[in-house]
Amino acid sequence: MEYWIWLSLLPYIGPVTANRLLEHFEDPSRVYHAEIPELVKVKGITGRQVQSIAENKSLDHIWKLMDSCEKNDISILLKNDVRYPKRAKILEDAPVVLYYKGHFQDMKDPVAIVGARRCTQEAKYKAVNLAEQYTKSGQTIISGMAKGIDSYAHTACLKAEGYTVAVVGNGLDICYPSEHKKLMDCIIEKGVLLSEYPRISTGNKAIKIYISTQKPSDQCMGGAYYCDCAGERKRSTYYGRIWQKVRAAGGYHIIVLLEIFMNKSTTFGYER
Repeated sequence: MEYWIWLSLLPYIGPVTANRLLEHFEDPSRVYHAEIPELVKVKGITGRQVQSIAENKSLDHIWKLMDSCEKNDISILLKNDVRYPKRAKILEDAPVVLYYKGHFQDMKDPVAIVGARRCTQEAKYKAVNLAEQYTKSGQTIISGMAKGIDSYAHTACLKAEGYTVAVVGNGLDICYPSEHKKLMDCIIEKGVLLSEYPRISTGNKAIKIYISTQKPSDQCMGGAYYCDCAGERKRSTYYGRIWQKVRAAGGYHIIVLLEIFMNKSTTFGYER
């Protein structure tokens, strides 16, 4: 496990390069022990990345991190684990390590419901209604545990005794927002809390977003995604957060159906 975490935290090595290294070497321990002549053969790797691998051999911080996770009841999920979300695993930039609290079960036909923090009562009603309907049909509800639509979706699912997944952009040693502590505890008890980051000091990485409006892509790998945009002025920034929340649940293309307010769909991608 320590070599997986080491690979995920290497300076200048993002998830795309980490996955290419795994594709080439098959195991992170082999990446750790690889010599420079072998490293340079990896597709797309830069000199700075090779240097980073060669110079960062200490595992002391990894042991400390693993100890910190244990003390904070944070579990570690590796990409080669059968519980790793299947739709996330096929992404080019799938995190090689995920951190979680709670328990995994089969995510049957997952539906991601995300939206504005400040929303209308009508939007709240529709979000709750959607979450209840999908939960009663046995589907998993995925959201980001933020204020507004996200929390309404999680809560409706839990009340209907369903399974819900919260994908958050911060470390799992804190509750954000802080007033959602009770909600977070319920998700951990009856679902799972997921993050790329084990603690607050490693979270909140920025990601560039581009947006194009078109019909739903044939490349979408299944699942329904609902969004309410009421109350949000800076939509491009907001939609960036949508991608971060649901990319672990869906395919490379995220289809957000804005059918509540407009008669069109929007396809999201990202630059890395």
